[in-house]
Amino acid sequence: MRAFLGHQTWLVQGGGHRVLIDPVLKEAFGLPGQAECRVWPPRRIDAGLMPSPDAVVLTHEHLDHFHLPSLDLLDRQVPVYSGPLLPAPVEEAIVRLGG
Repeated sequence: MRAFLGHQTWLVQGGGHRVLIDPVLKEAFGLPGQAECRVWPPRRIDAGLMPSPDAVVLTHEHLDHFHLPSLDLLDRQVPVYSGPLLPAPVEEAIVRLGG
Protein backbone atom coordinates (compact mmCIF):
# COMPACT_ATOMS: atom_id res chain seq x y z
CA MET A 1 0.00 0.00 0.00
CA ARG A 2 1.27 3.49 -0.88
CA ALA A 3 -0.24 6.71 0.41
CA PHE A 4 0.70 10.05 -1.11
CA LEU A 5 0.61 12.62 1.70
CA GLY A 6 1.29 15.66 -0.44
CA HIS A 7 4.25 17.29 -2.15
CA GLN A 8 7.08 14.71 -1.91
CA THR A 9 5.85 12.76 1.13
CA TRP A 10 4.88 9.10 0.90
CA LEU A 11 3.86 6.48 3.45
CA VAL A 12 4.62 2.98 2.12
CA GLN A 13 3.31 -0.08 3.91
CA GLY A 14 3.97 -3.76 3.28
CA GLY A 15 4.94 -6.92 5.09
CA GLY A 16 3.71 -5.46 8.37
CA HIS A 17 6.04 -2.44 8.17
CA ARG A 18 5.52 1.26 7.44
CA VAL A 19 8.16 3.53 5.92
CA LEU A 20 7.73 7.29 5.72
CA ILE A 21 9.64 8.87 2.83
CA ASP A 22 10.70 12.54 2.82
CA PRO A 23 8.22 13.66 5.48
CA VAL A 24 6.88 17.18 5.17
CA LEU A 25 3.98 16.94 7.62
CA LYS A 26 3.31 20.65 8.05
CA GLU A 27 1.39 22.91 5.65
CA ALA A 28 4.57 24.65 4.45
CA PHE A 29 8.33 24.20 4.30
CA GLY A 30 11.29 26.50 3.76
CA LEU A 31 12.22 29.59 5.73
CA PRO A 32 9.22 31.09 7.57
CA GLY A 33 8.72 34.71 6.58
CA GLN A 34 11.48 34.56 3.96
CA ALA A 35 11.14 31.73 1.48
CA GLU A 36 8.19 29.71 2.70
CA CYS A 37 6.55 27.33 0.23
CA ARG A 38 3.08 25.86 0.67
CA VAL A 39 2.65 22.12 0.29
CA TRP A 40 0.68 21.06 -2.80
CA PRO A 41 -1.96 19.82 -2.77
CA PRO A 42 -2.97 21.77 0.36
CA ARG A 43 -3.66 19.46 3.29
CA ARG A 44 -3.40 19.14 7.06
CA ILE A 45 -1.82 16.13 8.75
CA ASP A 46 -2.30 15.38 12.42
CA ALA A 47 0.93 13.49 13.13
CA GLY A 48 -0.58 12.27 16.41
CA LEU A 49 -3.28 10.38 14.50
CA MET A 50 -0.97 9.11 11.77
CA PRO A 51 0.22 5.50 12.17
CA SER A 52 3.76 5.49 13.53
CA PRO A 53 6.33 4.56 10.89
CA ASP A 54 8.90 1.84 11.48
CA ALA A 55 11.49 3.93 9.64
CA VAL A 56 11.97 7.25 7.86
CA VAL A 57 13.91 7.58 4.62
CA LEU A 58 15.33 10.94 3.52
CA THR A 59 16.29 10.94 -0.14
CA HIS A 60 18.31 14.16 0.00
CA GLU A 61 18.74 17.44 1.86
CA HIS A 62 16.50 19.82 -0.12
CA LEU A 63 14.04 21.57 2.18
CA ASP A 64 11.03 19.93 0.53
CA HIS A 65 12.45 16.47 1.34
CA PHE A 66 14.35 17.11 4.58
CA HIS A 67 12.11 19.04 6.99
CA LEU A 68 13.28 19.30 10.59
CA PRO A 69 9.92 20.54 11.98
CA SER A 70 8.26 17.42 10.54
CA LEU A 71 10.96 15.09 11.86
CA ASP A 72 10.47 16.75 15.23
CA LEU A 73 6.85 15.50 15.24
CA LEU A 74 7.92 11.85 15.05
CA ASP A 75 8.81 9.45 17.84
CA ARG A 76 12.53 9.64 18.58
CA GLN A 77 12.74 5.83 18.48
CA VAL A 78 11.96 5.76 14.75
CA PRO A 79 15.23 5.27 12.83
CA VAL A 80 16.05 7.78 10.11
CA TYR A 81 17.92 6.54 7.03
CA SER A 82 19.59 8.57 4.31
CA GLY A 83 22.00 8.14 1.46
CA PRO A 84 25.77 8.31 1.81
CA LEU A 85 25.99 11.81 0.27
CA LEU A 86 23.89 13.60 2.89
CA PRO A 87 25.93 16.61 4.11
CA ALA A 88 27.37 16.36 7.61
CA PRO A 89 25.38 19.38 8.96
CA VAL A 90 22.13 17.65 7.93
CA GLU A 91 23.18 14.45 9.71
CA GLU A 92 24.11 16.49 12.79
CA ALA A 93 20.69 18.17 12.83
CA ILE A 94 18.98 14.77 12.73
CA VAL A 95 21.18 13.47 15.55
CA ARG A 96 20.36 16.55 17.65
CA LEU A 97 16.66 15.75 17.25
CA GLY A 98 17.36 12.27 18.54
CA GLY A 99 16.75 10.42 15.24
